[in-house]
Amino acid sequence: MLKLSTNVSLKHELREHPNQLGAASKLQKLDDGRVFGLKQVFPSPDDVNATNQKTIDIFILHGLSAKSEETWIAWKEYDVTGSGDVNWTSDANMLPEAMPEARVMTYDWNADYDRTASSDIFLGHADTLLDRIHINRKKTKRLDRPIIFVASCFGGLLLAKALVRATDLFPLQGKLNFETLRQVVGVTFLGTPFRGNWKAGYEAASLRLAIAQNAAAEEGVEYSKELIQYLQLGTPGHPGPLAETVRRFTEMVSNHVFKFPIVCFYETRHTKFKAVLAKLPQDYVQAQIKEDGHGIVVEESSACLDGAERVALDVRHNMLHKFNSPDDDGFQRLSSRLSIFAENAGHIIRAKGNTENFL
Repeated sequence: MLKLSTNVSLKHELREHPNQLGAASKLQKLDDGRVFGLKQVFPSPDDVNATNQKTIDIFILHGLSAKSEETWIAWKEYDVTGSGDVNWTSDANMLPEAMPEARVMTYDWNADYDRTASSDIFLGHADTLLDRIHINRKKTKRLDRPIIFVASCFGGLLLAKALVRATDLFPLQGKLNFETLRQVVGVTFLGTPFRGNWKAGYEAASLRLAIAQNAAAEEGVEYSKELIQYLQLGTPGHPGPLAETVRRFTEMVSNHVFKFPIVCFYETRHTKFKAVLAKLPQDYVQAQIKEDGHGIVVEESSACLDGAERVALDVRHNMLHKFNSPDDDGFQRLSSRLSIFAENAGHIIRAKGNTENFL
């Protein structure tokens, strides 16, 4: 496990090791050309006729401190760097072939917390997601198409927050979000930490945040504590916001007005601590971590909601969202669930009943 001092703050630890701040500052630069929002990856957004023929929308969300395209790309040969890229969301023989009736959209959002972090609260991120989905579907005349979501890791918490938010009718966009929610016919969560993640991951995030705070004044680093507070459940004396978000989501999906099937995927292989701390200054890491440390990032008990279908994959956490061929076990098991969602879409929407009294 991480051997962090319990007697001094992380800031003090960094002040005691000033040589680490120079290395840390290299972590703060992001690609200025990054564009946040929805991206249609299949069919080509320029092919209007093909888009119009798709009968269902799939939205795919990445997790914390990640980028959309990098999240979904696997090496053609398992764990062999440079063996070629496979993007299961857009490659012709992957999701487009498994779900030919679907329009596939990826969602890139500012999930950074220690570099160019957004100052928005988590609810604001959720509102933005809902707003972008509605605007896109209205523009493409697809407001009546069923919706499937695939959410990786922390992206599942964003999705849960957004879908619960869609039950609130008082915002200006309330009724529009409500109708978006009514079109949801299935959700798959890939290693989402509904009850928090491993201690090493949380402490690594805290270290990265502490480094950013030290660099903020001199380098203009934009950091935020907002997102990482959702990585842990909190304590009896200091409850965190994660428990409330998960409780409201599970209560919502048990209501027949909103009910839709949920499938939770979870890892069964260990991740090395070194991989989690790769973005920290190496001289600091070497002083703080056991060389052979490893563990499950998101345990089954955290990744799986009560009452939802559970799917175990024989992979480490980072491979829950990377598939390198149509024969990949994880891809086949994910795509089979998406197909079932699509096949049952009409029944699922009808079962939600009339909403006139609710509205």
